[in-house]
Amino acid sequence: AGLIETLVKEKFSVKAVAVDAAALSGMDDGAVLAAVKAAGGFDRVAFGVARVEEVRKDGTNFVATGKATVKVLDVATGGVLYSAERTAMGLGADEASARRAALRELGANAVGKDMLSNLP
Repeated sequence: AGLIETLVKEKFSVKAVAVDAAALSGMDDGAVLAAVKAAGGFDRVAFGVARVEEVRKDGTNFVATGKATVKVLDVATGGVLYSAERTAMGLGADEASARRAALRELGANAVGKDMLSNLP
């Protein structure tokens, strides 16, 4: 959600496309491009995976560490416009809120702002 909010705030048009989960988890460019081309109407596609790798208690709070791998492809050429692997941490009063905070931080800041700064 953090990545989508960041892109929309910067006036990007964001639409969802159904892509096979195995293609996403395997970061399969060809399968993702095929799904996007079948859906039509896209110039670029951003896709990736994010997960929480660790949650630990720190005093009265919980700290979660997340990791994301993201790519942006040019649909016409299949060329990679952006590729990154980023980590981020989130803090919460309980484990679930720390997990959500880590994933939001990944999307909005660690990946989102970096993507906006580096996309052609």
